[in-house]
Amino acid sequence: MDSNNSIEKIIDEYYDRVYRFMVVHIKNADLANDLAQNVFLELTKTKTPLESIDNFNAYIFSIARNAIFKEFRKIKNSTDLKAQLLKNMKDTTVQCEELVLVRDLRSNFEQEINNLPSQQRKVFYLSRHEGLTHQQIAQKLGISANTVKNHMVQALKTLRGKYELMIWFFLLLSHF
Repeated sequence: MDSNNSIEKIIDEYYDRVYRFMVVHIKNADLANDLAQNVFLELTKTKTPLESIDNFNAYIFSIARNAIFKEFRKIKNSTDLKAQLLKNMKDTTVQCEELVLVRDLRSNFEQEINNLPSQQRKVFYLSRHEGLTHQQIAQKLGISANTVKNHMVQALKTLRGKYELMIWFFLLLSHF
């Protein structure tokens, strides 16, 4: 097997994992991509035959780890890179916090839907989750369209009352 073919197979097998490893530690997709490419460039420069490496996974991630350390030393000496890295880390933290807030809000909202009276819950689910019209819901449940409308009005009134303040708070947070 020639070395070019071998490198191509290694890139196909390991590139995504090395790239994700870099993104997790560097917090910058472009820089992570550059560093991941450098890892594979280092493989082409090695004098050790790739076939003789016992634990190739450990070997390639050692190269990746060393590339990260080298980049951190470079960042240590560059205030512009420090500022960019800190901004990226802050953005990632904010995104994580927003995801947690959204997940908690969704969970609480689902709990409130489950706390609705049975018929209101069924009508709300058929309308909002399945996209049925009031007439279709009425036929499916064997009730009048006017009753469906009344159940929807009550369900929405209950949910709005409980979540209006939380939604405004969430919208306010999203602007900071």
